[in-house]
Amino acid sequence: MTNVTAPETQRQRPWLPGALIVAVVAAVVAFSTLGLPGLGSDSAKVLTTKGLTKLVADIKDEFGTTQVVELNLFEDYAIVEIPLSGGAGRRTQSYRYDGGFEKFGAGSSRTDKSSLLIDLSQLDVPATLALLKTAPRTVGLPDETVSNVTLQIANGPGAGDGEIVSTYVMVDSDYDESGFVRADLSGQVIDVDKVTD
Repeated sequence: MTNVTAPETQRQRPWLPGALIVAVVAAVVAFSTLGLPGLGSDSAKVLTTKGLTKLVADIKDEFGTTQVVELNLFEDYAIVEIPLSGGAGRRTQSYRYDGGFEKFGAGSSRTDKSSLLIDLSQLDVPATLALLKTAPRTVGLPDETVSNVTLQIANGPGAGDGEIVSTYVMVDSDYDESGFVRADLSGQVIDVDKVTD
C-alpha cells in the first residue's frame, strides 16, 4: 500500500499587505511631522515671516553672528555667505539653508568686494516681506511673482551715496523681462527698476 499525502496548503496571510501599507503610511507621516529639512518642514519657507525669522535665528546659532556678506532667498531655501575668522577678515564661505546648513561651493576671498557686512538683526522681516506683494505691480509685471530676494552691499542709488546695505526684491517673467524693488533693511523703498526703464 502506498502512502499518498495531500499537498500542503499555504496558509494565507490576508493581513500582511494591509499591515505593510499601514507601516509605510505611518513612516511617511512620522518623517513629515518631524520638521526635517526638505521633508514637510515649514521652516525652510524662507519667504514667510516665520521662515525668515527662523533663518536669522539659525544663522546666529550656527555661526555665532547675524553679520553676513550676502543673503539670497528663494521659496524653499536660502544661500548665505558668511565671513570666516582669519584671512584678514576677507575669507568667506557660502552655505545652502533648507532648515539646516550645508556648504555651498568653495570658499572665497573678498578681494573685489566691500568690507562692509549686513547685520540681519537689523532686518525688518514683516516690512521686507510686505514688498513681495507689491513688487510685481511696482516694476510693471503685475501678473508675475517674486523670483528671489537678495540682500547685499551695493552703491547707493544717488551719485556719491557710497556703499549701503540693499535688499533687492526681484521679479522675472517668462518673456525675459525683469525688474526689482530696492529697499533698505527697514523695508523702505530706495530705488525701483521698472520693466519699461
